[in-house]
Formats: sequence, structure tokens, C-alpha cells
Amino acid sequence: MTIRVAVLGESGITGKAVIDTLNRLAGYTHVSTVANADWVVASPGISPSDFPETAAPIVSEIEFAYLLFRRPESAYCPKLIGITGTNGKTTVTEMISAVTRAPACGNIGTPLITYVDHPDRPEWLAVELSSYQLETCHEFRPEIAVLLNITPDHLQRHGTMQEYARQKAKVFTAQTAEDCLIYLETDPEIQSVISLCPSRRLPLSEHSAEYTDIRTRLDLPGAHNIINALATVYAAREAGIPVTRSLEILSQFRLADHRLEHVATLNGVTFINDSKSTNPDATMVAVRAYPNAHVLICGKDKELDLVPLIRFLSESAKSVIVFGEIADRYVAVARGLGLPTSISQVADLNSAVALARSNAEPGDVVLLSPACSSFDQFQNYEDRGNQYKTVVTQVAHSRP
Repeated sequence: MTIRVAVLGESGITGKAVIDTLNRLAGYTHVSTVANADWVVASPGISPSDFPETAAPIVSEIEFAYLLFRRPESAYCPKLIGITGTNGKTTVTEMISAVTRAPACGNIGTPLITYVDHPDRPEWLAVELSSYQLETCHEFRPEIAVLLNITPDHLQRHGTMQEYARQKAKVFTAQTAEDCLIYLETDPEIQSVISLCPSRRLPLSEHSAEYTDIRTRLDLPGAHNIINALATVYAAREAGIPVTRSLEILSQFRLADHRLEHVATLNGVTFINDSKSTNPDATMVAVRAYPNAHVLICGKDKELDLVPLIRFLSESAKSVIVFGEIADRYVAVARGLGLPTSISQVADLNSAVALARSNAEPGDVVLLSPACSSFDQFQNYEDRGNQYKTVVTQVAHSRP
């Protein structure tokens, strides 16, 4: 019997990977319409509210890959480390991959389904998971789950924080007592769903001996990256890697571009690219890492609550410069609060960098940490970060 599979979002990276896999598996075939399908695989960018009516189950590529790994005729069934969280999941996935040598896949780039019957047969896979990917998971069960944090984001799709947290919790809800969950114990949203966890729990705490070792031995910007490294050490230990070996490898680890990336230091002023911070909580974490910061806020308005961010920056930033779609609402909310933050609104990135440079004194930091997505004036967060680096480079080569 041939199993017929339709794909929603055939032209995307995920859709193409699903179709490529179906084309090489015996007993499966790709069909073009859901009316003829036994299964439907939806790309993560397609909301369940836009799913077509069909009697066939609609699942994510993550769920479908998991089911394929465990089919009776499967040639290869890897162990999985599933990593999610509103912020930090890419960094932790890359850290875990570096320490364990598990290929990084999932939301980080290479779809998980690519590894179905993979000839290299790695023992472990490090799978970055977004809430969009988890949304249509039901049986997906990583042996090791990592839940870093749950803070406001993607509410235009999930509706409420309660629903968003419920989707994030799917990283562990199908686990058993043989599995483990590594999680941030101080996160209130995680605490709201932790009762759903059936597996062994390993809380991340700044009071642990491993946290102290990481803070002492590793050169990582920001307390959040110490927690990220701690999550990595715990996950690697569960996968059989000694803590000492993890710390040795992490001592050579460098954060990916656009994540608290040092761009230049000009006349004593340091320029940092944190374009990957696409929500207010990520920006607040970044600012905690850099006192004396002139913060550049910009991007598409996700309609999240700006009040906590504005209050925080009024106490923690030397100045705030806003531009892009978010600018008008940011300024209006700040004025309504009557807070003493130094806020300037400008037209674009060039103007923001120029103003920040003129305001900054030796020892200050100019921090691009936008708190918003990039889809107003930029193609994506990488484009935004790269343009920032280009502007700073131009400043470096110009006359004072």
C-alpha cells in the first residue's frame, strides 16, 4: 500500500525537503491535492487557521519526520535533543551541536526530515523547534528536551500567552519517564505548564556549581548566555559528554552573527549588532549585558506590549533611538507614560547610527537590538544586521 502525502507550502525550504524525502522512500508518494492525501504536511509559515478542510491528518514536518524515523521499515532512528524557547534556541542548538557533534537541524536551517534514512546515521540530532513547528506535533518525543524561556512573541498567531505556552510545552508533553526536560526554573510561563511534564526534570539555576564554572571559565556576553551554556552542559551530559569536555569545547565557541556581535570600537565607543533580538524581552536581555548603551529600536510592529520595555530602557539605557514601523507607537506609548527616557525618532538606520555616534562618549555602547521583526525596511534580521555593520564600517573609514 502506498501512502499518499500532500504538502502545504511546496515551494519553501521545508516543503521541498518533504517532497525530496517522499521521492526517495518506498511506499510513499507525493500528491498535489489534499483531497487525494492520506497525510498532509504543513510548512511552519502556514497558520492552522488557513488549513484546508480535509479528513487527512495535518502535521508539521517535524512530526512527520518523527513518524518516519519510527516506521517499522526505517533504516535509521536517531536520538533527539529538542530545543525551544522564545529566545536563545538557535544559540543553544549551535552550542549543543558543537559539544556533542550532533548535526543541527529543524528551525535552524536543515529540515529534520532530511535525516530520514540518512546514510551517515548520526547517533544524536540537535533539533531547534519553533512554536509554529510544534503547533501540529502530537507524538514528537525527543529523549532530551530543552525549554529555555517563554516570553511574549507570535501572539498574532497564537492569540494568548496561555496558548503560546501550550504550544511550546509540546517539546516535552509526549516524553516518558525515561526522558528528561531541561528548563529555566524561574520562568513563570514555564511554571504554568510544567505540570504537563511526564519526564525527569533538570532545572537551570544560577546557584548550580556548573553555572559558577561556566561564568568563571567562559568568555560569553550577558548572563543569558551563561544560562544557554548551562543548558548545553546539561544536555550534553545527558548525551554522555562529561562536563569538563563540554566546558573545553565551549571555551572555543563563538556566537553566531547578529547575536551580541562586536562590530567595531571607534574612539572608545563600541558598536554591537544584536539584530536577532526581535522581541522586547530579547532586547532587555541584551541591554543588561551592556551598561551605558544607546539602543537602536526598529522594525515591524508585532503589536506586543511595549510598556515593560520602555520602563526598563528608561532606567537602563543612556538613550533610545527609534525608526521604522514601530517608531510612532513607541514614542506615543513612552510619552503617555511620562518617563524620562531620552528618545529620538529618526527616518532610517543611517540617521540612527549617526545620531547615536554623536551622543556617545568613550566607554559607551551603540547597541542595535531592535525588539521587533525586520520586515518593514529590511529583508530579514540578517539583512538588517549586515546593513548595520556596513554603516558602522563606513563610519570607521570616514573622517571624524
